Amino acid sequence: MSVLFDDVKGGLELEPLSYDVTATTVVLGALATRDWRPMHHDYRFATERNGVRDIFLNAPNQAAWFERYVTDW
Repeated sequence: MSVLFDDVKGGLELEPLSYDVTATTVVLGALATRDWRPMHHDYRFATERNGVRDIFLNAPNQAAWFERYVTDW
């Protein structure tokens, strides 16, 4: 679906966008933004030191995915 700016109105719903996120996706995203912090690629560090359930996407990648979602709308 492609929507022109003038056609955007309050309450307009975005179509769902799904993407399978794997450990490889998370690691490559961190590498692409030169984010070498281990919580993005080292499972043990992420879970034991940070207390989270798994490695996770960094903020620049989350922002990029959001931008893609909005611009591909």
